[in-house]
Amino acid sequence: MRVLLVSQAEWSHAAGLVPVGWGLRAAGHDVLFATQPDLVDALATSGLPTVGVGRDHRLGALLERVPPRRRVSGGMDTACLRPGVDGEVVTRSYTYLVRWWWALVSDPMCAGLVALARRWRPDLVVWETTTFAGAVAAEAVGARHVRFAWSLDLVARFRRQFLRLRADGAPGPRPDPLEEWIGRSAAPYGVEFSERLVHGEATITQLPAALRAEDPADVAYLPVRHVPYNGSRPVPSWVLTEPPEPTGRPRVSVCLGSSSVARFGRYVCSAAEVVHGLAALDVEVVAALAPSEHASLGSLPGNVRLEEHVPLDALLPTCAAAVNHGGPGTVATAAVHGVPQLVLPAEFDAPLLAAGLVAQGAARSVPAEEADAATVRDHVTALLDGPSHRRAARALRDEVRAMPDPYELGTTLTDLVRGTPAAPLATAGAAR
Repeated sequence: MRVLLVSQAEWSHAAGLVPVGWGLRAAGHDVLFATQPDLVDALATSGLPTVGVGRDHRLGALLERVPPRRRVSGGMDTACLRPGVDGEVVTRSYTYLVRWWWALVSDPMCAGLVALARRWRPDLVVWETTTFAGAVAAEAVGARHVRFAWSLDLVARFRRQFLRLRADGAPGPRPDPLEEWIGRSAAPYGVEFSERLVHGEATITQLPAALRAEDPADVAYLPVRHVPYNGSRPVPSWVLTEPPEPTGRPRVSVCLGSSSVARFGRYVCSAAEVVHGLAALDVEVVAALAPSEHASLGSLPGNVRLEEHVPLDALLPTCAAAVNHGGPGTVATAAVHGVPQLVLPAEFDAPLLAAGLVAQGAARSVPAEEADAATVRDHVTALLDGPSHRRAARALRDEVRAMPDPYELGTTLTDLVRGTPAAPLATAGAAR
């Protein structure tokens, strides 16, 4: 069958789709990855045929002009998901999400994507969760389609919260910003709005059930094991030296999010505080930080290795602990390798991911703004000295490894297209 993978031009959103494409290609299917022009070259190195459609979005330019709090959250205020929140607050936040994030990234590629789908005629479209143009293109050509959630399914959770509060509100017209926008975008192609354009026919998720307790029960999820993809960078030979030489000290990684620097010009916390806090311990610190941050670190002791890029999938198996910002790809890669984590969350769903890891015992967490040197040092010491964190991280690793791999997911997707029930791998909500 022909499978069209779709993502807006955002590396952290698109990278998780690459192993899905590999699994489908290994099964003999034709796979084409469609994205906006800005990401074509990066995705083309994955080995998947890649094509650019439409225009690049201007989300980055917008973020430079909005208040810092809106900037780091993308407008997605997760406080709106709590019980008892005011309906008007949720509506305002939801409207902001639709107009200034989802529409902004999806609209520039919608017409080009529909035109591509009409020419290429895919049997299945797999679209990244905020690239709603993928759902529109699939429906326009009569293709089956599923959504790919690269992190917690906040799109579905926000949708459920908004619809529930809307139904419970006072009588009278209550605008639905998502329905209005998708309806306008889809109408020129003969497609009417339905909830299928929001959630797909099913949703692929790469997070283990232990971290997805709040997933909506009425969404059909197709779990797939997270297969880390770090791009085409080579692995330095020193990474594979285990235990680290010459001292035999435990290795601790520091990764604070490349997309944070690219989009916002800074990390969510002080890299200098993190690195110097760790440097005071009897450990080897491997800090993968943007060159723009290197000067701010000042003089570093001999137990700190400062790099620009290190493939996490190769580095983390050699580490006794990992310090990160709570990005879903970074968190999931540490989970794959059973590494205890210190998460320093600030933006988007990182605080929720961190809370889930802490609840499992696989991590400790400190809000990014509180991550000074002493605090980081104390928490990493607890990770290294406490066997309970190692046991919990390994238990989470075992759960991840028990999830279907991308090749198995390909079988499920084939059954979906053929009309065979995909029950063996599908779960409702966060059911295991």
